[in-house]
Amino acid sequence: MQNSNLMPLVSKKVAIVTNNTNCERHVQYYSTLERYFIANNWIICDSFDVDMVVISGCGFHNLMLEKVKNLLLELESIGFANNVVMTGCIPTTHEEEWKRSFSGTLVKLNFETTIDNLINAVVPYKDVNLTNIIRPHKKSEITEESKIFHIKISNGCIRKCTFCVIYKAKGKHISVPAEEIKAQFIKGIDDGYSKFYLMGEDTFAYGTDSGTTIIELIESLLLIQPNVEFNFSNMDHKWLVEYIDDIISLCKRGAIKNLHLGMQHTNDELLIRMGRGGTDHKKTYDAIVKLKTACPYLFLGVDIIVGFPGETETMFKELLEFFKNEKYIDNVQHNGYSAVEGAPSSSFSEKLQDKVIISRFVQMTKVLESRSPFNRLQTETNFDVTYQETKDNDYSFVKDSFLDQC
Repeated sequence: MQNSNLMPLVSKKVAIVTNNTNCERHVQYYSTLERYFIANNWIICDSFDVDMVVISGCGFHNLMLEKVKNLLLELESIGFANNVVMTGCIPTTHEEEWKRSFSGTLVKLNFETTIDNLINAVVPYKDVNLTNIIRPHKKSEITEESKIFHIKISNGCIRKCTFCVIYKAKGKHISVPAEEIKAQFIKGIDDGYSKFYLMGEDTFAYGTDSGTTIIELIESLLLIQPNVEFNFSNMDHKWLVEYIDDIISLCKRGAIKNLHLGMQHTNDELLIRMGRGGTDHKKTYDAIVKLKTACPYLFLGVDIIVGFPGETETMFKELLEFFKNEKYIDNVQHNGYSAVEGAPSSSFSEKLQDKVIISRFVQMTKVLESRSPFNRLQTETNFDVTYQETKDNDYSFVKDSFLDQC
């Protein structure tokens, strides 16, 4: 408990805004920022009639950059040019852009002491526990499925995918110590939760830096409480092949009911150009078929990219035909290629024209039908609601984003 005498007598007001409400790691970050400001006696507002604006920015795609630039133009138009802080991934992913155009304060991930100094924080950011219980979006239907306890198990990546700048922002893969994870897990159990979201840039890479595995971690948590279900952030396709038998066993025991796989494409030559080589597509898909045949109730999602530099018309048609005939994948998160500044592929030759990328994206959207989030008109799940919000709006205000106590 903090000494209230150290708190400012008059509360200041802050607007925390984000360009992405759909990435659970990003949501945990800006939700923790909200808790941090509340702990320091700031009032969280959903307007710009405030003392400070904090932009928690995602930078995985150039469309996300444009959203932040539009927000900055709006702030300029209303005369709010001072006391703007930008944090999240985007200060690093688009660093050169901000050196040219941003006059506010940039705060890279893990350098939140800068904010401590700006607001003379009594409670430093490092002393605020990460948010475990994220409030479902107010427009989504609140069900038992919404009641999820979030635990970050790792940071960073083991790959340096050529289309991605997340490695630039998050760095190499670092696993959270198992004892810290177990302590949060026990807290969730004590609070009555039976569904846990294990988060990281590549969750199944857990333990590669510490001599253990994600399977060993899950089994150790099941020894504490066997009747629970685990959800996961993205997993690299190589882990599906490597851990297929263990994953099937966990699925059959009810511990895993959905997975999301970074598949990216079906063409092996293109996967190598993407920095995704090492496991060919046939092995990945054979593992998918084996998994879904053994566990047909498992909900399986994948990521793919269309229009990557060097993707020929033949390669794209093969990808289209694959999804026309494919019957095991339930959700396809598909993106048109974005030449994000700082990603290695931004300097690749054989770039496709924007109109070609857009055309291929539209064709894929039609082929995928209800498996594409772009085609789902109903927003029954929190995923669909937040995806739609991120797609349709340049920014959203962060307010009442958590359920657990500060």
